[in-house]
Amino acid sequence: MTLDQSRAIANKPLATAIVSANPTCLYPWDTGHAVAEVQELLCAHGYRVKVDGDFGWLTEEAVRAFQRRQNLRVDGIVDPTTLATLKATLQPGCRTLRPGHSGADVYVLQKALNRLGNALTVDGVFGEKTAEAAIAFQAQNSLTPSGTVCPRTWTALHKALNPDPQTAQPEQPRVKMHRLRRLVPALGRV
Repeated sequence: MTLDQSRAIANKPLATAIVSANPTCLYPWDTGHAVAEVQELLCAHGYRVKVDGDFGWLTEEAVRAFQRRQNLRVDGIVDPTTLATLKATLQPGCRTLRPGHSGADVYVLQKALNRLGNALTVDGVFGEKTAEAAIAFQAQNSLTPSGTVCPRTWTALHKALNPDPQTAQPEQPRVKMHRLRRLVPALGRV
């Protein structure tokens, strides 16, 4: 996903849903599940942060670096804009998805599952229906049907959506009639 695509997603209702789902800010020295989720998002973006639910100085520095890279206000505080950008700029497969997660990667997951025959609401929120569709896909593809979408599930999704051209049946070559007519008189002259 390019930066322009990420920004386009950020401007869609997904980012609005993300902002409204968590309207509070996270500050350095906060603790809890919300901090652990931010740390997981930072790890998915390539920052080396321990996911322990403790908003320490390393997490603050990673938040500052992310804000700087995304041209956001650099203050080390995870406000709704920073959180929405963390979620909207995720590449699919960078983190293990579970029920309760939200972001651009969940949005891509839902679209992929829909391309395989599901009828999910594509809202970027990993809810019960998304979990059920993930479990069904995992069961059909000889994966452990856990409902969490790990790298193995992403790989299987990619293969299901992009079949290997070597294993696909080759099309029979078609000879166009106008070429065949040109060949027939030439063969008769020999």
